[in-house]
Amino acid sequence: GYTQGSHLQAEFELTDALQDGTNTLRIMVRKWCSGSYLEDQDFFRYHGIFRDVYLLQRPPHHIRDFDIKAGADGILHVKTDQQADMRLYDGDILLEEKKSCGDAEFVVLNPTLWNAEKPYLYTLELTCAGEVITQKIGFRDIAISDRYELLINGQSVKLKGVNHHDSTPDAGWCMTVEQQKQDLLLMKQIGINCIRTSHYPPAPEFLDLCDELGFYVIL
Repeated sequence: GYTQGSHLQAEFELTDALQDGTNTLRIMVRKWCSGSYLEDQDFFRYHGIFRDVYLLQRPPHHIRDFDIKAGADGILHVKTDQQADMRLYDGDILLEEKKSCGDAEFVVLNPTLWNAEKPYLYTLELTCAGEVITQKIGFRDIAISDRYELLINGQSVKLKGVNHHDSTPDAGWCMTVEQQKQDLLLMKQIGINCIRTSHYPPAPEFLDLCDELGFYVIL
């Protein structure tokens, strides 16, 4: 396989290449490519692999894609590309369960809405082919008013934001989850509520942390 988007996820099917016993995964990292020009933003230039590399074994007919829409009205619409058992939780409390479906609707009465000041999250579990996928969910509405205000759940919101680059003094672009969380907590302390991810996709756990801690994100 080949990829040249250093900040993009890349997946390769290795099943036919695996053998019983010990296998060796070899990766060649080139210093420059045409993607280097496209990624030429205002940040330090590093080379090498700075995101996780791992082998993942998944069952046949697993979920490859799902779509979730959750509005301030408490209606949650879930669509998967495989039949799955779906469970919606509020903390440890099971609110509703749907069996063997690929398209389902949940209704939460008087939901606690998500915003940057109160980032309340529900939990959706998708079970398919023996595999469980967990996704945190926030109920909220986003709109633009007639006066061009940004409305979150009907309330006018001002964005106080910063550009964010993955960066550490010792490891360059390689940030642990703890370091990412420390950055976000420092932003919270000085009143920042919005983050622009600066031209490239952040690490997946960074977006989960923004949901958990309460940040509006501009990708």
